Amino acid sequence: MIKKKKKYLFTSIIWLLIVLSNFSFGQINYYSDCIKGGVVGDGLISWIPAGIGNITLSIPVGSTIKKALFFSNLYKWEGNMIPATDKIIEINGIPLILSESYNINNSFYCSTLNSYISTISIDITNFIDPNITTYTINSFTNLSPVESPMFSDYYILVLYENSFFNINCVDVFINNLDTDGIISYSLNSSNVIDTNSNVGLEVYTSSICDLHDDWYDVLINSNSIGEIGGKEDNTTVYCAGVTGSFGYNNGMLVGVGNDTPDNFMNGLDAIANIQPYLTNTNSLDLTFQYVSNLSPKSNVINQVYLTYTTPCDTFSVSVPNDTIVCKGSQLQLNVSGGQNYEWYPSTGLSCTNCPNPIFTADSTMNYTVRIWNNDSCSVVRPIKIIVNPLPTFNHLTITPTNCGTTNGKVAITPNSNV
Repeated sequence: MIKKKKKYLFTSIIWLLIVLSNFSFGQINYYSDCIKGGVVGDGLISWIPAGIGNITLSIPVGSTIKKALFFSNLYKWEGNMIPATDKIIEINGIPLILSESYNINNSFYCSTLNSYISTISIDITNFIDPNITTYTINSFTNLSPVESPMFSDYYILVLYENSFFNINCVDVFINNLDTDGIISYSLNSSNVIDTNSNVGLEVYTSSICDLHDDWYDVLINSNSIGEIGGKEDNTTVYCAGVTGSFGYNNGMLVGVGNDTPDNFMNGLDAIANIQPYLTNTNSLDLTFQYVSNLSPKSNVINQVYLTYTTPCDTFSVSVPNDTIVCKGSQLQLNVSGGQNYEWYPSTGLSCTNCPNPIFTADSTMNYTVRIWNNDSCSVVRPIKIIVNPLPTFNHLTITPTNCGTTNGKVAITPNSNV
């Protein structure tokens, strides 16, 4: 009996360590997938002349779009933390509503900007045409850095399928750490990395001025791979930051514009093939170290993308759509397609290692569920549960019916929150 208990305890500890390793402190593995196809990504800082700028997404002929994600930062200056008003932008003339309700992380603090920054994500799969390369984003106004709240820093990531390509993977990591002189992440891939092919690291940043007075030294497993900083061509604002623009398919990293697919980063080049620096097929340590000739400051890391090939096979999963419930309600969640499941965080869920937890939280929650096909292959999907407050009424008047008639009435004067 004692031996069985020890064996059970040991197994439980091992499984707990696996779970914790997949949700490393400071970053959120927001989305991951492996497909027969590839990945492209590009972005722009929205402090752009006349509010108009272009994003380039080169997708091979004969491909179909599986998923397209749009990311943006929401800035709120300290002392002006009011709710953000929805903003409408256009992507190739199609309107897209940016809303604070699309927030996917905790607000992290940037001391240099005296602001709190949160990330929003929107599924724009229907916006992307594999035959179109250039996407013009019109934000209509030349935004000022002093506005608050303010949506800025746009990025589009696209996963496409193509039967002529091998299996390629992407992990999307969302920053959840306050800015600092040194920011360190332990990134854990959702699948085994094939280190015989290119392993792409792509970084999307804000507010990194240049390589003279304000920049970041980037280290992989304690190896410096270069310094990043500067102003991209799509903005006139000094210190706007750098954008990692890339493509990845058939185990090869491809650079877009001023990004080059070599083993280093430099200035506006914010992508690198990090395969030579890897010592583990599932994890790596990534560090951004602030360097400046001026007084100590800090810069903003928005997202980090990891692209690679894998011996894992593709598999299909089913997850619920984002859902709205009333406060105090329960909601049965169901996912399928895997062998094991990991939900994060645990708040408001009846279980975190099952396919069908019951949601009971009293506030809006952003979850990720990792779905395992076996002990080394998995995908990650985000799920958002929006909790609305129960309606309240200023006045409720009931007029009973007269006997034998149907003249009863209920008169309701709703509160403004309905």
